[in-house]
Amino acid sequence: MLPKDSDGNPFYGGGVNAPQTGTAVYFKYGSFYFGGIFQRWTYNVTATGGKIYDIVIESPSKLMDGVQIILGKYNGATDAFGNQYNNFDFSTNINSFHQTYFDIKNVFNVFGAYENPFYGINGAYQNFGASGFNSSGMPLDKLLIGMDGLMDKDSPNVFGGPIRFGETASGDAATKYSVDFNDLAQFFADESIDFTQTRLKGPVKSLNGIMGEMGELFQFDYFYSIEHEDTPYNSLPNGGGQITNAKIKIKVCSKRAAPEKNKLKTFITEQLNKPLDQKTLLSYNIGKEFGDTTTQKIIWGGRRTRYLKINSVANQYAIWGKNANFPVKGYNVVGTVGQVYGQVSSARSIYIEGLGWYNATPFELRMAQGGKQQWEIFKTFESLHGSEPNGYGPFDSPWTGAFDATSSVIQLIAGGQAGNSYDMVLSNLQKAPKQWQAAKQTLNDKIFSGVSNIANQTYMQEFLLKLPNEISGAGYNIYFPADDYQELKSWEISSSAFDSQPLTFDIDAYDAVGRLGSLVSYQARGDCDYSAMGSDYNIGANLASGSIVTKKGSPEQESFFDQTGFFGGAFLCVFKTGTQVKFFDGITTPDFGLTVLADYFFGLQIPPEAYIGSGKESLQFQIPPDNLLPNIFGVPQESGRLNYGPWITLNRASGGFYNPNGKAEVSEDESMRPETYGSYSALQNIGGIIAAVSESDLIESETGQIELAGAPNWNLGDRFDSLGPYVSNMSISVDATSGVKTTYKFNTWTPQFGTIAKYNIDRIQKINNNRFTFAKKRRDEVEQRPFPKIRFDKTDFSELNKAKQSGSDAGMLQMLFANKNVNSTNLGG
Repeated sequence: MLPKDSDGNPFYGGGVNAPQTGTAVYFKYGSFYFGGIFQRWTYNVTATGGKIYDIVIESPSKLMDGVQIILGKYNGATDAFGNQYNNFDFSTNINSFHQTYFDIKNVFNVFGAYENPFYGINGAYQNFGASGFNSSGMPLDKLLIGMDGLMDKDSPNVFGGPIRFGETASGDAATKYSVDFNDLAQFFADESIDFTQTRLKGPVKSLNGIMGEMGELFQFDYFYSIEHEDTPYNSLPNGGGQITNAKIKIKVCSKRAAPEKNKLKTFITEQLNKPLDQKTLLSYNIGKEFGDTTTQKIIWGGRRTRYLKINSVANQYAIWGKNANFPVKGYNVVGTVGQVYGQVSSARSIYIEGLGWYNATPFELRMAQGGKQQWEIFKTFESLHGSEPNGYGPFDSPWTGAFDATSSVIQLIAGGQAGNSYDMVLSNLQKAPKQWQAAKQTLNDKIFSGVSNIANQTYMQEFLLKLPNEISGAGYNIYFPADDYQELKSWEISSSAFDSQPLTFDIDAYDAVGRLGSLVSYQARGDCDYSAMGSDYNIGANLASGSIVTKKGSPEQESFFDQTGFFGGAFLCVFKTGTQVKFFDGITTPDFGLTVLADYFFGLQIPPEAYIGSGKESLQFQIPPDNLLPNIFGVPQESGRLNYGPWITLNRASGGFYNPNGKAEVSEDESMRPETYGSYSALQNIGGIIAAVSESDLIESETGQIELAGAPNWNLGDRFDSLGPYVSNMSISVDATSGVKTTYKFNTWTPQFGTIAKYNIDRIQKINNNRFTFAKKRRDEVEQRPFPKIRFDKTDFSELNKAKQSGSDAGMLQMLFANKNVNSTNLGG
C-alpha cells in the first residue's frame, strides 16, 4: 500500500516509497535500463479504467543546458582582488578576493581551477597560463581533465562540487551528482583520436554545448544516463527505485563507421528461419532509402600569384627621362641595359623641355651627378677632344668659358700649342657682345638642368622590364570586355605575392599576410655606399644571396602590352629603384679628376704633382662615384585568369572515394592560398582534405523497426545485433493477456569527417597567421641602423703644399697621391 497524505492522495508528501519529484530514479527490465529524473506523477481514477498512476522519468539531458562550464576569461578572482593596490577605488562586487563554487552552484570554473591567482592548480600566484589558453580557447585535454576533477561530489577544489537538481522539504538538493566521463575517454582510446591539439573557445559553454561540439568534431552521438555510483546497472534486479549515490554517466555512440549493411534484413531472415517454438519476431517493417550523398567535389582557391625574379638585368631596357613621342607610355627607352651602361662613351638621346633632343653619354650623366662644375669641366674636355655628341666645338660650346683654368690644362695636354689657340678663342669671346655671353649661359643652364634631372632621377634607376607570358600574343594575354571600358590582363602587377624561394627571409619585407613585396637587389660590395637606403634594407637570400635588397624599389602598378612588336610582343612594366647605390670604382676621386679626364680623352698621363700646388686649386676637381646597377628586380604579380588549385575528389585507386554517379559540389574558397597556410605543400594537403568525400557508396540504406516477444535484449545506445545501427528508440509493452513485447527503432548514419577537418584547417590557418603577426611585431621593434655614408670630400692641400715648398715633407705628398683613386684604366667603354 502506497502512503497517502491526509486527503488520501498517494505519493503526495512523500515517504520511503514516495521519492520527491526531481529525485534521481531508475527503471530496469531485462537488458533495458533507464536512469533519469523523476519529473512528474499523475493519479488517474476512471469508471472504466480504474486507478492508474502515470509516472514520467526524463533524461537529465535538458538540465545539462543549465550546467555551465567556464573555460575562458574569468579566473574566479573578483575586482576586489584587482583593486587591492588602489586606495581610492572600491570593489563593485562581493567583498571577497575570489568567487568559488560555494557561492553559486552548477557552475564549474575550469579556467579558474587552472588560472586563479591563489586557488589555481600550481598554488598561490603561479598560475598565469596554466590552462594553456590562447586566442582559440583552452586545449581540449586540459578542459576534460579539469571537468573530470571538478564535476565530482567529493571534489576538493573550491571551484568544484556536485551537480545539484531538485529540492527537498529541508531546502537541500533532491539529488547530488558526479559526472562520469569514462565512456568518452574510452571512445578516444578506441578510435585512436589525438584530441590534444583541439581547442574549445569560451568564455562559457553548457555541458550540452561542449558535448555537442565535440560530437560534431569527432563524429559521435551521446546521451546521459543516471546510474548508481557504486553498482553497475546490469547487476540490478528488474524493477526500479531511487538512486541515492548518483552519477550522470555520459554514454558515447561512435559514428565514425557506418553500420554493417543489410544488418536488419539478415536479422529478420534469421528470425523467420527459426523453428516455431524459438521464434520471437512478432512483426517488422523494413525498407530502403536512396543514399543521395555527395560523392564528388571540386574546389579552387584565390587568384594565383607569382613572384618574378628578373636577374637578366643586361637584357632589360634603360630609361632616360620622358619622351612624349615614344609609344611606351611616354618613357624614353634608350636601349638595353647591356648596350647603354656597357658603353659609357656611347651617346643616347634625351629630351630636354624647351630645347628638344640632346645627346648624352653615361659618363656625362655620371659627371652631372657631381654638380654643375664637374659637368662643365667634362663637357669642356669633350669639346676640346672633338667627341661632343651634339656637335659643339671649343669655339661655339656654351660651357668652355666655365672652366677658369682651361689655359693651364691645355698647356699641360698639348705642350702649349693647343693652349695658345684656346687662349685666342677666349680672347675673341671676351670681346663678343655681352648678350651673346648671356645667351650661352642660358643655354648652359637649360642643358644642365635637363641632363641633371636625368642623371639624378632615372640614370641606373629606371628600367623597362619584359615580363614573361604563358602564351605569346595579345589574344591570350589581354581582353577588352564589352561595355566595361577597361582591359583585363592575364597577369597584373600586385603589391605582393607568395614566394617559396624568397629574395630575403627578413619578415620586414613581407606584408601582413605573409606575401613578399616588391624588391630591388644590389650586390654587396665593399666599394659601394648603401646609405641612401636608410634603414629600409634586408639581407638577401636564395637567388639574392650575397646581395642587399630594399623595398624602396618597385614597379609601376600598371603593366602594358607591347603593341609595337619592338619588344617581342611581351608585357612590359616600368621599374623604379627608388634609391641610388654609389659605386666607388677605380676612377672615382674627389681631387684628381684632371688626371682621369686627360687619360680618358687624350691618353695623356698627367701626375697630380703637376697641378696640385699653390694657386692651382681650380685644377683640383672630382670624378664622382658612379651608380651601381641592380642585379635582381623582384616583381609580384597576380593572375587575372588563373586560380590556386583546383582540388578534386580522388578515386579509390588513389585513396579517395570518388563516384561520378552521385551529387557534386563546386565551390570557390578565396582563403585557399599558400600564404594562408605557410607553404604550397600545406595548401596542397588541405585542398585534398576539403575535396574529399565520406566513404559512402550510392546504396540504399535500411529503414524500419522490429517487434520482438519478451523482455528487451538491447538497451538504448547499444549496437543492434552487435554491428548494426544504434538502438535510438524503444517501447516495452507489458500486458496481462498479450505478455511482454519490445519494439526497436534504429538510427542509421553516414560518417562525416568534414567538421574536424575544417576545424584543423582553421586551426592551421590561425596558427600560421598568429605566428607571422607575432614575428612581424617583434621585427618592427628592431631598430635597423643605416649603412654608414662614405665620405667624399675635397682634400685641403694647402698645408702639404707649404711642406712641399719648404722641402720638409715631400714624401708625405707622394704617399697621399698613392692612396688616392686615380686609375683610369677601370673605366669601361
